[in-house]
Amino acid sequence: MRRIPKGAEPNILREANARGVHYDDWDGKLRTAIRAALHAEQNGVCAYCERPVRVERSDDVSRMVVIEHFHPRSGSPRTGKWKSSQCRAASGATSHESSRTAWSNLLLSCDGSGPHGARTCDSKKGGSDICSRFANPKTTHLDRLVDIGRDGRARPVDSLPPGADAVVDSELNLNAEFLCEARRSYFAVQLREYNKAKTRHRGLSSVQKQILVNRFRERASRPGTPHPSVLLAVANSIEAKI
Repeated sequence: MRRIPKGAEPNILREANARGVHYDDWDGKLRTAIRAALHAEQNGVCAYCERPVRVERSDDVSRMVVIEHFHPRSGSPRTGKWKSSQCRAASGATSHESSRTAWSNLLLSCDGSGPHGARTCDSKKGGSDICSRFANPKTTHLDRLVDIGRDGRARPVDSLPPGADAVVDSELNLNAEFLCEARRSYFAVQLREYNKAKTRHRGLSSVQKQILVNRFRERASRPGTPHPSVLLAVANSIEAKI
């Protein structure tokens, strides 16, 4: 899970907000445009687990992606009160009511489904307010929010507030076994690529290592690349050896 550079707000959403259209009144055309814009902004992966997601029109589109609110849209919107003092900064909105349609507060999540009924991401988070214990990937200054180990587990970076571990493990369930296994396998594939390069060149110079680091980071930024945080973790581990 890493920072998502905020893209341009879709014109159709900007116009709807200017007219004061409430979230509950969003029509299909508006939701489709928002999903497409979020998909492009996030390079085609879930904001939380980083599995690839699809937004093409189909019979099961509702099970493929969900428009997620980092600051939850539940609460007391008519009072304009935040659930915590960090909600304003996390959502990038001026009030709880406006956060429900604020571009900075909107993310694209997978449907959260896993084997044996496991739930992750938006499906697991529900209406939980994590603003005081985590960071919105669209408003944070941090480059990454979790580090991925060779065991496939996601661990919050040290810069996050106390309670971030519980958000990752419980409220988002990002260390569900099927996710850990996918990341663990992907990590191993990348390490094999690195070790093959070492064998082929009979060792790697600092320049060659930096080339590999840049290559892994470039791949992490490509649209549709699954688990980009794994690639960044591999890049960081190689860079530490330079």
